Amino acid sequence: MELLDFYFDLLAFDTSAIWFNSLSTPFFLSRYIGGAGDDLLFWQEGIGDAIPGNMQSIFNHPEDRVQRIIVQRKEAYDQLLSLLPSEHHERFHYLGYTYPVKKQPTGKKDILLLTNSDQIEHLEDLVVGLSDFAFHIGALTEMSQRLTSFSRYDNVVLYPNLPAQKAHELFEKCDLYFDINHCNSVLDSVRQSFEYNQIIFAYTNTSHDHDLTLPTHIFVPEETQRLIETVRGLGDYGQVARHQREETIFESSDTYRKVLS
Repeated sequence: MELLDFYFDLLAFDTSAIWFNSLSTPFFLSRYIGGAGDDLLFWQEGIGDAIPGNMQSIFNHPEDRVQRIIVQRKEAYDQLLSLLPSEHHERFHYLGYTYPVKKQPTGKKDILLLTNSDQIEHLEDLVVGLSDFAFHIGALTEMSQRLTSFSRYDNVVLYPNLPAQKAHELFEKCDLYFDINHCNSVLDSVRQSFEYNQIIFAYTNTSHDHDLTLPTHIFVPEETQRLIETVRGLGDYGQVARHQREETIFESSDTYRKVLS
């Protein structure tokens, strides 16, 4: 702490308001510097059955420099409010994340799915049940025989060894994203699909980022027919995409300015 404090003094950093996202070294530095301050903790983790010890110490020391805590997960925010006395609630604010909006959906029946595995939940049922939708399935590697066999369907297009530029074109082209592949996410695809305003669907056992997916668009595997019916009944894609942003962790830049001002 002494070295960091010396370094800050040497470079004449303004330490009147330190923003940090960890209750380890940055938190201890804030406390070491001491004095008057308007420090801000961004809490980006979950919360268990008890408040983390260092966070609790903030409330045990009213003179602490940390004046506000910004919680960026809604479940963690709600849990913290339930664990803390009401007199501390005003120091907490919920603030999600801001993402670029790279395009607006136009209602095209094009579905994107990126995978590095042929373990794709109920793929055949979905391809058959949504026969008037085009499935664009990409992989960064060669595809197994099991996956290439889907080329027998007229509404399936396969992209083995998918180049980055082609992946970009597919995010631009498709208005829907199916997060239904097992194993790891490919190219941070759920986040990318969210930024491209694609409407995201997933299964409970395949969802790679439920924070970016509407809860009503995450289905148990036994509900494949209901997933199909939901896709068919989407209506105005633009309105659904806006709803997806409003009901997940997306925050507008205006909200950021209001909360952080």
